[in-house]
Amino acid sequence: MIKIRLTILLLCTLFIACETTTSSPEDKSDTSAQTTSSEAPKPQRDNLAATIEQLAGDMRKSTNLRIDPALGKEFISQCQQFAQYFPQDTLSPRLLLKAGQAAVTIRKYPLAIECFDALQTKYPTHEKASSALFLQAFTYDTNLKDFKSAEKYYREFIERYPEDPMINDVLVLVDNISKTPEEIVKGFQNQ
Repeated sequence: MIKIRLTILLLCTLFIACETTTSSPEDKSDTSAQTTSSEAPKPQRDNLAATIEQLAGDMRKSTNLRIDPALGKEFISQCQQFAQYFPQDTLSPRLLLKAGQAAVTIRKYPLAIECFDALQTKYPTHEKASSALFLQAFTYDTNLKDFKSAEKYYREFIERYPEDPMINDVLVLVDNISKTPEEIVKGFQNQ
Protein backbone atom coordinates (compact mmCIF):
# COMPACT_ATOMS: atom_id res chain seq x y z
CA MET A 1 0.00 0.00 0.00
CA ILE A 2 2.83 2.36 0.88
CA LYS A 3 4.65 1.52 -2.35
CA ILE A 4 1.50 2.31 -4.34
CA ARG A 5 1.10 5.60 -2.48
CA LEU A 6 4.73 6.51 -3.08
CA THR A 7 4.47 5.58 -6.77
CA ILE A 8 1.50 7.92 -7.10
CA LEU A 9 3.48 10.58 -5.22
CA LEU A 10 6.39 10.10 -7.62
CA LEU A 11 4.15 10.53 -10.65
CA CYS A 12 2.53 13.63 -9.18
CA THR A 13 5.95 15.01 -8.37
CA LEU A 14 7.04 14.53 -11.97
CA PHE A 15 4.19 16.58 -13.32
CA ILE A 16 4.59 19.25 -10.67
CA ALA A 17 8.34 19.27 -11.21
CA CYS A 18 7.90 19.95 -14.91
CA GLU A 19 7.28 23.57 -14.00
CA THR A 20 9.03 26.29 -15.90
CA THR A 21 12.78 26.11 -15.89
CA THR A 22 13.39 29.75 -16.51
CA SER A 23 15.32 31.44 -13.77
CA SER A 24 15.96 34.93 -12.64
CA PRO A 25 19.32 36.58 -13.21
CA GLU A 26 20.33 35.91 -9.61
CA ASP A 27 19.92 32.15 -10.27
CA LYS A 28 22.74 32.32 -12.77
CA SER A 29 26.16 31.60 -11.40
CA ASP A 30 29.54 31.70 -13.03
CA THR A 31 28.97 29.84 -16.25
CA SER A 32 32.29 30.60 -17.85
CA ALA A 33 34.34 27.48 -18.31
CA GLN A 34 37.04 26.70 -20.82
CA THR A 35 36.42 24.03 -23.42
CA THR A 36 39.22 21.96 -24.84
CA SER A 37 39.76 21.51 -28.54
CA SER A 38 38.38 17.96 -28.38
CA GLU A 39 35.03 19.09 -26.94
CA ALA A 40 32.06 20.40 -28.83
CA PRO A 41 31.48 24.12 -28.45
CA LYS A 42 29.78 25.03 -25.20
CA PRO A 43 26.12 25.92 -25.72
CA GLN A 44 24.78 29.26 -24.57
CA ARG A 45 23.18 28.94 -21.15
CA ASP A 46 19.99 30.80 -21.99
CA ASN A 47 19.53 28.94 -25.29
CA LEU A 48 19.92 25.58 -23.57
CA ALA A 49 17.54 26.63 -20.77
CA ALA A 50 14.99 27.72 -23.40
CA THR A 51 15.29 24.36 -25.18
CA ILE A 52 14.72 22.55 -21.89
CA GLU A 53 11.72 24.77 -21.14
CA GLN A 54 10.24 23.99 -24.56
CA LEU A 55 10.73 20.26 -24.05
CA ALA A 56 9.15 20.46 -20.58
CA GLY A 57 6.18 22.28 -22.08
CA ASP A 58 5.83 19.64 -24.77
CA MET A 59 5.88 16.92 -22.12
CA ARG A 60 3.17 18.71 -20.10
CA LYS A 61 0.93 18.72 -23.18
CA SER A 62 0.69 14.95 -23.07
CA THR A 63 -2.95 13.98 -22.65
CA ASN A 64 -2.53 10.40 -21.47
CA LEU A 65 -0.20 10.91 -18.48
CA ARG A 66 2.64 9.34 -20.47
CA ILE A 67 5.66 11.01 -21.94
CA ASP A 68 6.72 10.19 -25.46
CA PRO A 69 9.95 8.21 -24.91
CA ALA A 70 11.87 10.12 -27.60
CA LEU A 71 10.79 13.44 -26.13
CA GLY A 72 11.67 12.23 -22.64
CA LYS A 73 15.13 11.08 -23.73
CA GLU A 74 15.79 14.45 -25.38
CA PHE A 75 14.64 16.29 -22.24
CA ILE A 76 16.89 14.13 -20.06
CA SER A 77 19.84 14.62 -22.38
CA GLN A 78 19.42 18.39 -22.43
CA CYS A 79 19.11 18.54 -18.61
CA GLN A 80 22.26 16.45 -18.19
CA GLN A 81 24.07 18.63 -20.72
CA PHE A 82 23.04 21.76 -18.83
CA ALA A 83 24.35 20.32 -15.55
CA GLN A 84 27.58 19.26 -17.25
CA TYR A 85 28.28 22.63 -18.87
CA PHE A 86 26.95 24.81 -16.05
CA PRO A 87 27.63 22.90 -12.82
CA GLN A 88 27.68 26.07 -10.70
CA ASP A 89 24.32 27.26 -11.99
CA THR A 90 21.59 26.94 -9.35
CA LEU A 91 19.30 25.45 -11.99
CA SER A 92 21.52 22.40 -12.53
CA PRO A 93 20.46 20.33 -9.48
CA ARG A 94 16.77 20.94 -10.16
CA LEU A 95 17.21 19.86 -13.77
CA LEU A 96 18.96 16.66 -12.68
CA LEU A 97 16.00 15.85 -10.43
CA LYS A 98 13.53 16.51 -13.26
CA ALA A 99 15.62 14.43 -15.64
CA GLY A 100 15.61 11.53 -13.18
CA GLN A 101 11.85 11.77 -12.75
CA ALA A 102 11.36 11.85 -16.51
CA ALA A 103 13.60 8.78 -16.85
CA VAL A 104 11.46 6.90 -14.35
CA THR A 105 8.34 7.88 -16.28
CA ILE A 106 9.74 6.54 -19.56
CA ARG A 107 11.07 3.46 -17.73
CA LYS A 108 14.76 4.19 -18.24
CA TYR A 109 15.59 3.25 -14.67
CA PRO A 110 19.41 3.11 -14.89
CA LEU A 111 19.33 6.59 -16.42
CA ALA A 112 17.06 7.77 -13.59
CA ILE A 113 19.49 6.38 -11.02
CA GLU A 114 22.35 8.15 -12.81
CA CYS A 115 20.53 11.49 -12.60
CA PHE A 116 19.49 11.07 -8.97
CA ASP A 117 23.00 9.98 -8.02
CA ALA A 118 24.55 12.95 -9.84
CA LEU A 119 22.33 15.38 -7.96
CA GLN A 120 22.90 13.99 -4.50
CA THR A 121 26.63 13.44 -4.92
CA LYS A 122 27.52 16.66 -6.78
CA TYR A 123 25.14 18.83 -4.76
CA PRO A 124 24.92 17.13 -1.34
CA THR A 125 23.75 20.28 0.45
CA HIS A 126 21.11 21.24 -2.11
CA GLU A 127 17.51 21.25 -0.88
CA LYS A 128 16.64 18.49 -3.40
CA ALA A 129 19.53 16.18 -2.50
CA SER A 130 17.41 14.23 -0.01
CA SER A 131 14.67 13.80 -2.61
CA ALA A 132 17.21 12.52 -5.11
CA LEU A 133 18.59 9.99 -2.65
CA PHE A 134 15.10 8.84 -1.72
CA LEU A 135 14.09 8.50 -5.38
CA GLN A 136 17.29 6.60 -6.11
CA ALA A 137 16.46 4.08 -3.36
CA PHE A 138 12.80 3.96 -4.35
CA THR A 139 13.68 3.29 -8.00
CA TYR A 140 15.93 0.40 -6.99
CA ASP A 141 13.14 -0.89 -4.74
CA THR A 142 9.99 -0.61 -6.82
CA ASN A 143 11.21 -0.54 -10.40
CA LEU A 144 14.38 -2.60 -10.49
CA LYS A 145 13.54 -4.92 -7.59
CA ASP A 146 17.15 -4.60 -6.48
CA PHE A 147 16.36 -4.77 -2.78
CA LYS A 148 19.98 -4.88 -1.64
CA SER A 149 20.78 -1.58 -3.38
CA ALA A 150 17.46 -0.08 -2.29
CA GLU A 151 18.15 -0.92 1.34
CA LYS A 152 21.66 0.54 1.07
CA TYR A 153 20.32 3.87 -0.20
CA TYR A 154 17.35 3.93 2.19
CA ARG A 155 19.78 3.45 5.08
CA GLU A 156 22.03 6.18 3.69
CA PHE A 157 18.96 8.44 3.57
CA ILE A 158 18.17 7.64 7.22
CA GLU A 159 21.74 8.43 8.23
CA ARG A 160 22.10 11.64 6.21
CA TYR A 161 18.61 13.08 6.61
CA PRO A 162 17.17 12.01 9.99
CA GLU A 163 15.02 15.15 10.20
CA ASP A 164 13.60 14.95 6.66
CA PRO A 165 9.79 14.89 6.40
CA MET A 166 10.04 11.58 4.49
CA ILE A 167 11.98 9.82 7.28
CA ASN A 168 8.98 7.88 8.67
CA ASP A 169 8.08 6.60 5.21
CA VAL A 170 11.68 5.56 4.60
CA LEU A 171 11.79 3.70 7.92
CA VAL A 172 8.64 1.77 6.94
CA LEU A 173 10.07 1.01 3.51
CA VAL A 174 13.30 -0.34 5.01
CA ASP A 175 11.34 -2.52 7.43
CA ASN A 176 9.24 -3.94 4.61
CA ILE A 177 11.81 -4.17 1.86
CA SER A 178 11.52 -7.32 -0.23
CA LYS A 179 8.36 -8.41 1.59
CA THR A 180 5.33 -9.43 -0.42
CA PRO A 181 2.14 -7.39 0.03
CA GLU A 182 0.67 -10.34 1.92
CA GLU A 183 3.60 -10.39 4.35
CA ILE A 184 3.22 -6.64 4.94
CA VAL A 185 -0.51 -6.97 5.61
CA LYS A 186 0.10 -9.88 7.95
CA GLY A 187 2.69 -7.83 9.83
CA PHE A 188 0.20 -5.00 10.31
CA GLN A 189 -2.46 -7.45 11.47
CA ASN A 190 -0.10 -8.87 14.08
CA GLN A 191 0.54 -5.43 15.59
